[in-house]
Amino acid sequence: MTESANFRNVISIPQAKHYFGRGNYINDALYLVDKIKGSNLPQNFKQAKCIVILFCEKGGFKYDSKGSTIYASQNDLVFFTDGQDISHLQALSDSYLGQAIFISTNTLSCIENREYNENCLLHRIRKTNKIKLSQQEMDTFNDIFTLISEGISSHTNGHQIIAYIKLIIAIINLVFSKDLSSDCHTLDYEELKYQQFINLVEEKQILKIPISEYCQELEISKTHLSHIVHLFAGITPQKYIHKKLINRICIVAETTSAEAMPIYKIAERFHFRSASELSRFVKREIKISLSTYRCLESVEQQYIIHHTTLDQIV
Repeated sequence: MTESANFRNVISIPQAKHYFGRGNYINDALYLVDKIKGSNLPQNFKQAKCIVILFCEKGGFKYDSKGSTIYASQNDLVFFTDGQDISHLQALSDSYLGQAIFISTNTLSCIENREYNENCLLHRIRKTNKIKLSQQEMDTFNDIFTLISEGISSHTNGHQIIAYIKLIIAIINLVFSKDLSSDCHTLDYEELKYQQFINLVEEKQILKIPISEYCQELEISKTHLSHIVHLFAGITPQKYIHKKLINRICIVAETTSAEAMPIYKIAERFHFRSASELSRFVKREIKISLSTYRCLESVEQQYIIHHTTLDQIV
């Protein structure tokens, strides 16, 4: 399909579906295009009306934004967000090959109990033109892309829709986490403190240390820590720690059997005083018991609490 097919200067999910004419989509919430060639890049694209992620698998392309020209090459992930002005988007050669994900901005706000804050995510996308991945990381992303694309069908239910979108958002946040960890000198103060807080949580969450000890190590006040975590995650520091802890508990539960790892052993592993204390914590966090969680289908488990590392996602 060509640009003459009534493709306007702004690109939203409906317009992207009209332009590319193929791909897999869930209503106007999510749209994936698995093969984009150089001749298919929409050169009249002037402004994004949704989140756009372009995977550059082969060759390269360029575009103008914010007064400068951005060049994307192999293994780059390029981000556009709602309202961003783009011009002169074009492949550098006919060898360009890529993929694209389009996500409705409104979709982010409909995912409840999330660990990210959509305003923070959009803020990061606006600040980032592109991120370079290793070939292994790119291969992993392609595998996940294929998994999601093949899983989308006309029979996709509400729980699966949320699971797919959460998976993609997790991928985006992982990309930014990778970028932040390797370029901390470019972060502003609050982003740096938030990244340090995340690292501390990964180290100390099962020890159940009080928030005051996090503050002491970060050399900030409780009020300031609450402000930073709410800015980037949309929740309190304690809630963030609990969500990370419940995530790890659920991973153990779904990857082990009740015989090999009964509830009391999981309680011991995560420093709970008893199985009943662990059960109360799990029920409070995910509204069902750990035994019930173990019996759910994989998609239902992802709906309740999805994984947050690449190894776990795969």
